[in-house]
Amino acid sequence: MPIEGLAPAVLASELSTKDADAVTEQATPRATSEDSAVAAAVDALMRSKELYRDVDLGRIARRLGLPARQVSSTVNRIHGSSVSQYVNDQRIGEACRLLAASDEPITRIMFDAGFLSKSNVNREFLRVTGLSPKAWRLEHRAVEAKSRGHAVARRDKMKAGDTGQAPTNSRSAMRL
Repeated sequence: MPIEGLAPAVLASELSTKDADAVTEQATPRATSEDSAVAAAVDALMRSKELYRDVDLGRIARRLGLPARQVSSTVNRIHGSSVSQYVNDQRIGEACRLLAASDEPITRIMFDAGFLSKSNVNREFLRVTGLSPKAWRLEHRAVEAKSRGHAVARRDKMKAGDTGQAPTNSRSAMRL
């Protein structure tokens, strides 16, 4: 079989590492300034219209007035992921914001962020954050509480004149 007919991954497995890198580089075109502009437009559209809630590649392309293939290849080159992964990343970002800001049930947050099934949100949440939504919320709250504790300790230290001593009231300080 001629080299041109082989898929880059198959061809790369048959070549040395140096040669495989060259094949992969040729198979994945570099991002252009036009790609950057299209990616910026996709990002802005996602944020401004909260399009991640109910979207597919066709809808994004129509909103931008571009061919779906161009949008797809741009997202692949700029973000290093498929359009589906990119949209789910946006959804996970929104879910994280909602999990941190409210005590709403995770199922409600899942739907508000645009996910349609619990299994999909759990799989995607794990892929992006390394945690389940429940574990992320618990960890986020623990970090937030610890951060508040450090802030209080710094404030008390500043009140004590940064001497390392506990704050004293003015009467006991005057007796000394």
